[in-house]
Amino acid sequence: MKHTSAQQQAIQARGNVLVVAGAGTGKTRTLVDRCLSQITDEASPTPLREILMVTFTEAAATEMRERLARSLESLLAVKPQSAHLQETLAQVDAAPIGTLHGFCYQLIRHHFHQLDMDPNARIMEPEECSALCEETLDALLEELYQGTGTFSRDLRDHMTHREKGREKLVRELVLRIHHFTQSLVDPQGWLHHHIRQTMNPSSEAWDAMLPEAFLQWASQWHQALSPLKEVNPHAARCVEHLTSYLEADDRHSAMNSCVEALTQEDAPDQWPRGSKQAYRSAIADLFDDLIFLRSLMGNASVESSPLQADWSLHRPTVRLLLELAQSFTEAYRKTKSQRGLLDFADLEQHAIDLLWDRSEEEPTDLARDIQRRYHSVYVDEYQDINGAQDCILSAISKDPFQGNRFLVGDIKQSIYAFRLASPRFFKAYQHRWEQTQLEGPHHVIYLKDNFRSHPGILDFVNAIFRHLMYAGISESDYLKKVALNSGAFQPKPSASDSETASETVVHCRFICDEEHSEIPTMEKEAMVIAKHFRRLHTEGTLVRDPKTSEWRPVAWHDMAILVRSTKKYGESFLKVFHKAGIPLVAAASELIEEAACKDLHALVQMLYNPHQDIPLVAILRSPFFHLDDQALAWVRIHHRKGSFWAAMNHLSRDTSNPELSEGSCSSLNTRNLHAAIVDCVIQIQNWRKTVQPMSLIHALEWILDTSCYREKLMAADHGEEALMHVQAFLQMARRFAQHPQGGWQPFLNYLDQLKHSGEGAPVGDGMPASAVSMLTIHKSKGLEFPVVAIPGLNAPFNRQSLHQPWMLDETIGLAGMIQPPGQTPRYPSLPLWTLKKQRQLDHLEQEKRLLYVAFTRARDYLLLVSEMTQQKMDQWSLMAPGKDEGPQRAWVQSPMEWIFPWLCSYLDTPNWWHSPGNRHGSIAWDCRPLDSTCIKEEAAKEAIQETPSSDPSSFKPQPTPAWVAAWFESPPFQYPYETATRQSAKAAVTQLKTASLEPSVELPLPWISNTTPSKTTAEQKKSLSGTERGHLHHHFLQWVDLSRLDHPTELSDGGIAEVLEKEVMFMVAEGKLPPESERMLDLPSLEHFFKGEVGKHLIRHAGQIQRELPFTAKFQLDELIQWGLSQGADLQGNPDFVVVQGMVDVAIIQPESIQILDYKTDQVSGPLLEERIKGYHLQLRLYAEALQRVYRKPVTHLWLHLLTTQETRTVATHSLDKDIV
Repeated sequence: MKHTSAQQQAIQARGNVLVVAGAGTGKTRTLVDRCLSQITDEASPTPLREILMVTFTEAAATEMRERLARSLESLLAVKPQSAHLQETLAQVDAAPIGTLHGFCYQLIRHHFHQLDMDPNARIMEPEECSALCEETLDALLEELYQGTGTFSRDLRDHMTHREKGREKLVRELVLRIHHFTQSLVDPQGWLHHHIRQTMNPSSEAWDAMLPEAFLQWASQWHQALSPLKEVNPHAARCVEHLTSYLEADDRHSAMNSCVEALTQEDAPDQWPRGSKQAYRSAIADLFDDLIFLRSLMGNASVESSPLQADWSLHRPTVRLLLELAQSFTEAYRKTKSQRGLLDFADLEQHAIDLLWDRSEEEPTDLARDIQRRYHSVYVDEYQDINGAQDCILSAISKDPFQGNRFLVGDIKQSIYAFRLASPRFFKAYQHRWEQTQLEGPHHVIYLKDNFRSHPGILDFVNAIFRHLMYAGISESDYLKKVALNSGAFQPKPSASDSETASETVVHCRFICDEEHSEIPTMEKEAMVIAKHFRRLHTEGTLVRDPKTSEWRPVAWHDMAILVRSTKKYGESFLKVFHKAGIPLVAAASELIEEAACKDLHALVQMLYNPHQDIPLVAILRSPFFHLDDQALAWVRIHHRKGSFWAAMNHLSRDTSNPELSEGSCSSLNTRNLHAAIVDCVIQIQNWRKTVQPMSLIHALEWILDTSCYREKLMAADHGEEALMHVQAFLQMARRFAQHPQGGWQPFLNYLDQLKHSGEGAPVGDGMPASAVSMLTIHKSKGLEFPVVAIPGLNAPFNRQSLHQPWMLDETIGLAGMIQPPGQTPRYPSLPLWTLKKQRQLDHLEQEKRLLYVAFTRARDYLLLVSEMTQQKMDQWSLMAPGKDEGPQRAWVQSPMEWIFPWLCSYLDTPNWWHSPGNRHGSIAWDCRPLDSTCIKEEAAKEAIQETPSSDPSSFKPQPTPAWVAAWFESPPFQYPYETATRQSAKAAVTQLKTASLEPSVELPLPWISNTTPSKTTAEQKKSLSGTERGHLHHHFLQWVDLSRLDHPTELSDGGIAEVLEKEVMFMVAEGKLPPESERMLDLPSLEHFFKGEVGKHLIRHAGQIQRELPFTAKFQLDELIQWGLSQGADLQGNPDFVVVQGMVDVAIIQPESIQILDYKTDQVSGPLLEERIKGYHLQLRLYAEALQRVYRKPVTHLWLHLLTTQETRTVATHSLDKDIV
């Protein structure tokens, strides 16, 4: 195939060349052909050994090597006498083609003496690295906990008071800091720099950060709200204020004015009746941000600025954590050095030690030698590197005047941020090398001719990603640099150009199905995809063969399902596809996490070495032997030394212990425990002896047959799925056994690598020759399939990384939450708030790139599947963007919030999803409920599986045994203490209160839950339920910082309301309250409470307050019956007791007495309210009696505050046994 003009330019260009290669544009072919061009240049051929070709996976390196060898063989076939070609072909296997880590390893092996390291140091596997990290951290923390120095004392104080003894978060953070720094050029320099910053008592760095953060925030909101100006007058006014700030000459002065103006837009008088709900939701996040920003602006009446106060609280914690991470890094380095070990980060850091002078920031002499050694440096997938890797590649490349780098990548396919890869390096080269005034030869070349996908798919991809990613650039620039063109597409036989252009190749299937709500969404989507795939297969739909590009009928292996997580979707899809009779395979790394595969993995480990306790115990607990925890505990209790296998052997020979011979295992009804142990030992010994001469796969098959393991699985729940997993595991073992190194230990090593690498050949239902593939979008990169289905497009994004209490940044450093001493509420520091805002945008850009990668894997047919609701479609249709506009919403929750509004704009037809023509160009759509045929087929298959035989004649009546008749004739047994069976031995205060007010209601048993009809979705959206409203107010009152209310200026009129609003903002930022809490909370009632006498009393005694105080107290059953808190006259005089548990809203624990306050949010009045208050009095007095027993102090005050009616009632504090009802 001839090269395109862009490919030819990339092959011939000299100097520094950056190739922006869109999906399917032949970047690997271009890279190999450029290398071939240099090798065979008649005027000045370059020896193959002088061309360094670097990629990031072994598979990609192998593909480049093989392609180069095939190309050389083809040339040699034309010129068989060429000595140069023969010599070059002979050098291919030894050519410097490989991964970056492979290059680094060879480098440090040759120069180990300069690094003071063991030349035979071994590279650890990822799981070994994790274990060694944990071991090192254990030892370090143990040493520090026992230390007497200042740092040890500070660490113990931090763990005790800030972390409340929870070590896990600190451990995770230390490891995060370590791994983050190892991706930098100078890890120790970074740590030293940011530790030194914490020694500065001034907040000058944060003071300088605030204007920059505000400018970034204002720019983002200006861009997000500008498209809403025509439809939202409040958004339009906010845009005006933001514009005034952005265009101001003195932005620092304009910042305060902008904040005040924007804050005023949210004043109550700015929202006409009925407009707030319609317009505020689009800008609610902006007003939430303003509360935080106003808190940082400063107050002339306060001596120190808020930023200075925050910095003073923040810097000791940051310094402590950074120094702890620094200590860990050094301890980990020493441990690895002593044991002769390396991890992958060491390869990069040691390479930098050899190649880069960190102090002078220039290449070392060794690096300059390597520059002279290599004529050219090729790097693939450059969009997915980190700072350390970029430094290595820059150090071994020539200076700009002799530019010799050939970098290939695509920003749109940078999807590995979770590995600390960043596209910013590729962006920087692209921006710099496009400048014509730059010194030295440099080129940026765009490959846009796609040789993979159908033109209709390319039209769809170009249109939607023009909207999602490039709304801000001109149409000409988009067509020149980004849009994918169809290159050398071969239409179907006898198909005209017009037929090819109008062919439907993108199908959007929206499942609007509320009738079958009992079926999980993933199963519904699996049913739809299975039906589509079945239709394509049955009809013999033509697709292009990925290897030959010839049209042929579609096969199962031509189809792929791309998901975010195969672990999440795998079970549902395997189940549905199995019932549909469609073979489906999933990644091996996901399969081995299934329960049945874990059993077989443990079986192989145990057969190879029975002295491994964990695999042996796993086998004993599995369906192979069915021993329970009691049996296993007996083994270890009676023989504590040695391995578990040694203990079992010892006990199987020892019958002298009477306890052992009489003990029984609860899962073994007819044999004692000793006999069970003997059977297990004999069986395992027999297995190991018999399988010794067998191959791995024959041994597994024999054990499965003789142990009836498959039959036991089928008898259990989800037996069919488990059996599929077993078959897939066996197929994986068969495939591995074909390799030369196939054996027990290599197979175990292979399984361990799969678990941690997430790679490996796909496995599935029996591994047929042709099967549908299911894999993650990340794993699909670099692959292509004729038919691609993408489910789960309405599933919410995973935003877990955006809610971390600590974040890391190369420039900002370590940013976290601020917690004032002695106070529970925490709030974000300015750096953390800034990073979260930036990471939100980065996260959405990453999600867009994932979507791009998924869409561009399809060659001939793309199926998008999502369960939807009519309400969402109506809502999203209002967000349709105009021409050349980006998404209307800055923050979206799922991919469908991008796709559906764009479709509304693209199709430009009202309610297009209901239109009968359901087709536009190459796009078709289908919006309807789940097909009834799918449901009926599923139900029919399940019925067949559950029915042993469909022949009525096969059922013969059996005579009734005599003992059954005798049992029915015997008189019924009447238990004399029937009431006691309904009396729980453990109860909550609210249950006792309910029982006292409703005598006919007995206390529910703790394991039986009461169910009440749930509200409809519409009702839930209208208002919160009483329970939800109560929980929300209790959460706020639990976390509100009372010390902020104990300030003269704050307690003035209007001051408390502002403080409460700030508290809501802080709690929302920390994740303690939902984002819309300010609208749900009754802040005026809360303000009224804190202005009252009881509220002021709480503020004055903030240091003695315990909020949401749990208690457990013992009460005699007679006491509860006497007080009317339990039913059952037949239980009078019963010596039993009841454990009562409860939670006190507020308790003021003073040296000599206790005071209790309880909040209520009941929205009732009149007699009903008084009836409820009667029960609450009872509840409060029970609280008092319980706390008096626990603390042995009198309760002097009981208050009940009703937030709805804004009144506080005092409850009599008489003892319960004297005055109860």
